[in-house]
Amino acid sequence: MPRPCLLPSAAALGRTALAAAAMSGALLAGCGGGDPAVDATTAAPTTAARQAAGQGPPECLPDCAKANLSYADLRNTDLRGANLAGANLSYAKLVAADLTGVDLTGAFLGNANLTRASLAGTRLVRADLIRADLIDANLTGADLTNADLRLVNLANANLTRANLTGARIPGAYFQNTIWSSTTCPNGTVADNCLR
Repeated sequence: MPRPCLLPSAAALGRTALAAAAMSGALLAGCGGGDPAVDATTAAPTTAARQAAGQGPPECLPDCAKANLSYADLRNTDLRGANLAGANLSYAKLVAADLTGVDLTGAFLGNANLTRASLAGTRLVRADLIRADLIDANLTGADLTNADLRLVNLANANLTRANLTGARIPGAYFQNTIWSSTTCPNGTVADNCLR
């Protein structure tokens, strides 16, 4: 006998409980003609379930300008070409996300985790990245003009041809950062902005 479908309505559960159920995989147990022998905790959640749990691509794409995406789980998400200008991405999980060519002008990314994220050619003009993790991030050709990079971890990040003109970098961590033809905060082009 197949297991019953455990897909309650959002109204019945409420957003918090729905998010918890989606994250546990319980929403998929026995639903949609899947194999009932598959353990619900190992089933991959649907896009709708991931969005309800604050995971995966946000519904506002491609134009998420000024959207509140704080604490969103966007790990491994393809956001290429999206408009996130002025968006609130504080504490967002953007590990290994593809933000190539994204407009993040004036966005707030304080305490966001952008470890291994691709930010090649990304527009981060006046973006607030205080205390963000950009470990192993690819910022090749990124525009960080007047960005706030205070206390940012840029260990092993690639800043080749990045524009840091006017960027604030006090307390930023640059261990093994790749510099090549980088425009430094003072406007000069150098292969190491710390010398």
